[in-house]
Amino acid sequence: MLEIASDIFNLAYYLVLGALFYIFVWERTIKMYYIYWFYRRQGIPCTGFPLPVIGTMHLFLKSIKSMDQYSKTPLEKYFSDHFGEHLPPVFLDFKEHGGSLVVTDHRYVDELYLGKNKFFDKAAKERRVYFMWFGNSIFYAASGT
Repeated sequence: MLEIASDIFNLAYYLVLGALFYIFVWERTIKMYYIYWFYRRQGIPCTGFPLPVIGTMHLFLKSIKSMDQYSKTPLEKYFSDHFGEHLPPVFLDFKEHGGSLVVTDHRYVDELYLGKNKFFDKAAKERRVYFMWFGNSIFYAASGT
């Protein structure tokens, strides 16, 4: 009976250890650096080189600490601290481990929602979210495909 309890404890121990390894080593480090490499290879700028597990959160916190009552919003301050007043049309931000592709050019947004709308209305989850936001407007027009 004692051997079975010991085996169950060992199994639980290794499962927890494997889950922690997966989260911190694979998801928060290797996968993050692969995403960074993938977009930087295409010439897309990034807000900074991400550190393992925390990404560029330390840069975001540093820009928040330098804010005063007359500053911009936290994200505007963070982006302008890195890129200056003129933001690139598309850039990568790593405040979270998966990275975010930030689009700041209105022409890209128009193309995404109007020209490439057939890619947005295919998945049921996105269709539900976009319909809540835009209703029966031109943004939610069916693509016909």
